[in-house]
This record gives sequence, structure tokens and C-alpha cells, in this order.
Amino acid sequence: MRLQFKLLGFLTLLGTSTILSACAATQPNFEPNNIEESGPITPTTPTTDVPKPTAEVVPVNRGFHFQTNKVPSESDVFKHNYDLTFSLNFTNKSNDIYGTGWLFDWKGDEKALGIDGSFVPSITSNIDNSLLKDDQFTVYLATNLHVADALRNDQDYEPYKKDQNKQDFTENTKTEFFSLGKYLEGEQLKQYISKEENQSANQTDKALVSIQASNIPKTAYTATDFVDMNSYSYNNITTSLPGNYADFAVIEVNLNLKNQRDQQILHDFVKPAIKAYKALGDTLELFSAKPLNQFIEQNYYLLGYPVINKGNNTANLLLAQQKSFDHNNSDHNQKSQWFTKDQSYINKLDRIPVLTNNYRAYNESTGSQLFANQQNESWLNGVVIQDKGVVNFASFSNFTLKYHEKRFQQYGYGLMLNDTNFPGGSSGSPLIGKDNKLNSIYFGVLEIYQSGSLARNDIGMSQILRTPQNDKGSSISKGSYDLIFGDKNTKNYYAKFAKDHQTHLYQKIKESKDEQFRFVEAQETTNNLGN
Repeated sequence: MRLQFKLLGFLTLLGTSTILSACAATQPNFEPNNIEESGPITPTTPTTDVPKPTAEVVPVNRGFHFQTNKVPSESDVFKHNYDLTFSLNFTNKSNDIYGTGWLFDWKGDEKALGIDGSFVPSITSNIDNSLLKDDQFTVYLATNLHVADALRNDQDYEPYKKDQNKQDFTENTKTEFFSLGKYLEGEQLKQYISKEENQSANQTDKALVSIQASNIPKTAYTATDFVDMNSYSYNNITTSLPGNYADFAVIEVNLNLKNQRDQQILHDFVKPAIKAYKALGDTLELFSAKPLNQFIEQNYYLLGYPVINKGNNTANLLLAQQKSFDHNNSDHNQKSQWFTKDQSYINKLDRIPVLTNNYRAYNESTGSQLFANQQNESWLNGVVIQDKGVVNFASFSNFTLKYHEKRFQQYGYGLMLNDTNFPGGSSGSPLIGKDNKLNSIYFGVLEIYQSGSLARNDIGMSQILRTPQNDKGSSISKGSYDLIFGDKNTKNYYAKFAKDHQTHLYQKIKESKDEQFRFVEAQETTNNLGN
């Protein structure tokens, strides 16, 4: 079997060839209308290497039949997904890059900000400045590694302020603009519109509201070199690549609470997200870790912001920073955003991020099940190695990704989701099971060709974030890993950063007596004993 790797916005299998791709979306910002309707965007710089993983915007007509532009009610199964999730937009001198992110962690004075679990989110909420210990609140957003590749900040943390070869980022690739987006409607949207000078916005009752933050984000964590590759070899398959990755990363967005736009992000985007996060059980209950065979009998709910063409029934409201706002963040070691896009309200006929979930009206089905649950297609075993819809990425030795100019091979485990072909821009969407646990992160689509003809183009792919150490329930499970809390097999995990920065997630780790969450504390004890 010959395996090939390509990054064009979807995952493709051709006969006995396997091509893995990802679902971020890129639009050239200098020619926003020059996008082919059914093909990949040509990279601005020709290369013989693997293209960037943000290379295709998939049009809505490729078998798209999902529910769009519906804000879930309180009782809706997608309500928590909606509250947690945002559209991400990174811009450099060459491209607009879109992905999806979700609240993963935070740091700040919750009591002073009214974030104590009992608040009612409101557009008109005000900060109690008399209670504030600091004028900052920091949020940590999870997304895919291939989305985080678009973040290139020369004032980032080490080692992310340069590329993986320790070279400065080129001027064309440095991030100049970042915004968070969320789809709003009705009275909530009108309160935003009333703050804007463009009164034509009153002619619609729904829009994607994008707010430019005051600072360029930083990189909190990337799942690169997260395991010993020998622990995850498959049938003695080896690779010449020195590093491995899981398609998972966490970015840090520092909010300056003296800034109007950052206040809006905090009160109207982040507060509802924290409420949903806590309603799902907070840090120690939210993130699922279970044997691989227990993923099979589940229904999975997906919501994100793919970039698609939805006609003139959706508008885009950009709340950009005013050019006169105070950029002085020297006390907090942040890189301010000096570049702003024109503030605009446009009835869109071309592509924008569109709120999308995996409800399908054509058969009235909600959620997704694993591939093996729907039908038996044994011929696929010669094309993709999987066990009841669970994949071991080590079985695909050339599934690789370039992050900041270094190539890594994908490792860990993933899920194959039936009838879940979300287009580009949905990369990074959280996958929540029927058990209300967040188990994996969506990153791409499988397209399968048999004898030269398209056989399947509806299988979504996600990367599992945590697997337990004592998993004997699946034939493809050889080792464990934990990208969040760490375990004995995981070299690189987020809790290290959380501990260094004393975030909410780390405070919960300290409160727990469960050893599956306290690995980072045990490591500290071991290190102390060794000194």
C-alpha cells in the first residue's frame, strides 16, 4: 500500500493511496474574490514541499447538508458546543486564515468579573473596577496544530517566537490581525449594532460578529514531540522524521480590560463559555479518558465555523479596534495589534465562517456515529487501517504536517465519523459525546476512491486528546497518552504550561486527589528529589 500526504482542506484516499488533509480555510487577503469554486487555492509562494494545511475553502455544494445559522436554545444538545466555540481569524500580509477554537482554560479574577458560575451573560455587563486586582484576563483557546501554524508572533513565548529551525519569521507570514467571531441573532445582535455607526445593519436580525482583540495571541502549547515514537510503532513501520504531532494546540489571548473591544470579548463571548465549561463539570469532569473500545457505542455532537457560501441570508459585522486606541501593553509583555481591517457590515454573497452543527434535516439525524456503526465495507481494510472507527495514526507512516517550517508525523489515536464532512474553517471544532464529555478535536475529512471513482466523501476525522494507561479493550491500542494532564508515556502536555502560569486548570489539578490529573505534581516531586 502506497501512502501519500497532502494538505488541501480534506483527507483523501485514492485506491490504495492515502492522502491526509485538514479543514482550515485560507483566503488571499489581497484578492479576496479570486477563489476557485471547487478547487484548492494556489499557494502564494510556489513550493515543492507539502503545502500549508490551510489551502482550501470547500464550497457548500460538496454534499453539504448540515444545519446552519441556528443559535441553540437552552435545551438544545448543541447549546454547550455553541457557548464554548468561536471562529478564529488570523491575517498576515498574504492570507486570511480561518479556523475554529474553543475555551480550554483561563486566568483572571473571576469574582471581580462576575464569573462565579451564577452570572447571567449580558451585552451591557460592566466590570466592577473597584474589585479588580489586575486589568487583564487571559483566555486559552484550543484548536488544531495546523490552525495554530498561522499564528506567528515574534513576541511569543519561547520557542514559538521563531520558527522550528530557530529562524525569524518572514515579514509576509507574521500575524498582523486576529479576531474572534461568534454567530448572534435577535436582541443580542441588535445591542451590538446599536454601538456601530453603520445603521444599515438594522436591516438584518442575524450575523457573524467578529471582534478584533487588542493583542496578537501567543502560543501556550503545541502537541509536538508529545510521545516516544517507539511506543506507538505499528507493525514495525518506521519513519525517518525526527518528530511527531497530534493535531492539537492551545493559544493564549490576553484581554486588556481597559479596552472596549476586549471587554466585549470577555463579557459576551468568554463569560457564556465559562458558564458552559462549568456546567459540563469543569476541568476534572469535562475531558474524557476512556478505553478505545468505549468510543464505539456513542453519538458525537459537532459544532464549528466552516467557511462556506450561504447566500445573502448571513451578514458579517466586524468590530475592529479603533486606530486611536491605547496600544501601551508594555507592562504585560504583549504585542498589540496595529493593523485593523475596515470596520464593515456586509450582506455576504461570498464565503464567510458560518455557524454549523451536525444535525441533518434530510434524515432528521442529530450527531455522528463512528464509521463501523453504519455499514460494513470490508474492502476499506486494504486502504485505511481502522478498528470499528478508531484509527492509530502510527499506521500511516507518511501522514505528516509542517508546523512553523518543521515537518512532524501524526501520532496518537483518532475517530472516523460517518456523514460528517464539514468544510474548511471547521478545523479545531470540539467533539462532545452523548455523555457530555469532550473527547477529541475535529481536523479533517476522508474522501475514498475505489477503482478511480469516488466511493465515500463523508467521513470526518478527529484526534483523541486523552487515552487511559490500562486500555486493553482495543486491538490497536499499544500505549497511552494524555495531551492535557500528562502521563508516564507523554513527554509534552499542557498541564506543564498551566502550572507555570497558575491557570484555572492548574488550580483544579491542585484541588484533585485523583492521580490521573496530578501527574504534573508527581513530576515536580520527582524533580525535587533529584536536585
